[in-house]
Amino acid sequence: MNIKYKEDSRLAELRTKAGLSQGKLSRATGIHVMVISKIERGVTKMENVTLKNAIALADALGVMDLRELLPEGKQAQGQEQNK
Repeated sequence: MNIKYKEDSRLAELRTKAGLSQGKLSRATGIHVMVISKIERGVTKMENVTLKNAIALADALGVMDLRELLPEGKQAQGQEQNK
């Protein structure tokens, strides 16, 4: 089965770079694989993920700044707000 992910799915990009399957990421984070799939497909926006889950994803993917989990356009918005 070939699943198409949203082009701006930062989570899918980071997961692939880390060499993890959705199942492995699920086991590493304690987040159900269907939740990970929904985020990657854009059904659930990363902005709506709980802080607990965002931290678990960041830890498993080696991400130091949670903004790195957001799509590119959203990352820039967050940085502008901090100025």
